[in-house]
Amino acid sequence: MGFARRELFYVGGACVIGATGLFYAIRWIRRVVKDLRNPFVPIGVVAELYIYPVKACRGRKVDMMECSELGGSNGEMNDHHFLIYNTSTNHDLEINRCPRLVIIDSDVRNGTLMLTTAEHTPIRVDLQKVIGQNKIVTVTMWDKLRQSGLDCGREVGFWLSNVLDADEPLGLLYYRDGFYTERWSQRGYRWFFGLAPVKDKIAFTAIAPYMAFASESVKDVNSHLDENHQVNSRNFRGNIVIDGCPPFDEDWWMELKIGDAEFECYQPCARCVAITVDPATGMRDEGNQPLRALRQYRLAPEGKLRNIYKQDPIFGVYMGLDRRGTIRVGDQVFARYKNKPL
Repeated sequence: MGFARRELFYVGGACVIGATGLFYAIRWIRRVVKDLRNPFVPIGVVAELYIYPVKACRGRKVDMMECSELGGSNGEMNDHHFLIYNTSTNHDLEINRCPRLVIIDSDVRNGTLMLTTAEHTPIRVDLQKVIGQNKIVTVTMWDKLRQSGLDCGREVGFWLSNVLDADEPLGLLYYRDGFYTERWSQRGYRWFFGLAPVKDKIAFTAIAPYMAFASESVKDVNSHLDENHQVNSRNFRGNIVIDGCPPFDEDWWMELKIGDAEFECYQPCARCVAITVDPATGMRDEGNQPLRALRQYRLAPEGKLRNIYKQDPIFGVYMGLDRRGTIRVGDQVFARYKNKPL
């Protein structure tokens, strides 16, 4: 009996080792084939980097970004780690319903979140106090999926209601890893003949941990607008803006390599009325620009993608992280190109 058990143990161990070896062999072969078919080529340099500590609020322009699977960070600022919500309905607040969100600036230092606007007295939130109070709230977000976080207290809620001229009571939620979530960013399927899903954890971002586009794409949009409706990269709320490549080059990106970090580009970014909000004033464009212009020439191609995105035009690409690293403004950017766009 002892011999049989030992034999079973050895056979099981051999199977595990064999399966592990097969996994890494397949991974290596796929990498070699990809390098031959779609090699990395230089396409430009990083022009701008943004972190959005509070979902839907003003982005912080930074010179350096630490990239992890959850999103970008700089110092104590982490991308999309706070969310404003309606405390009556427990729904998150979005730019399309409350455009004034974009006038709220944020910073995190020494364990304290500070919210500011040009018109109001700043407010500070002690994050250790929030953690200690441990008031867990679950909110409903995009696609009716729910996610939990820590409520940051009544004082900041009153401040937000005042700043946003809100009729409903508001609160601020703080993301904590390990809390309940129904929200994941699924990039697709890989390994073992495409049966293993690749899923990224996300904080309070809508779709994916990262979004990027070419600066020439913004210039191309402006070429379709008159001088009274010009936009800039802040309208499109990306994390990484890249100089040196053609307009809408992002339609063709398969992967990006910047500094030590590597990203997989896996889904186009469909645009809504949020891009019509002036990032400086929080006012909507009366002519519905640049959304109206983009609908004239940037709708998804007819077929499956058009059925998904309908009249929402495409601008930018969502990305997940394949390899952690630090990226900086001025870093050279390398891309693998797909054989067809989008």
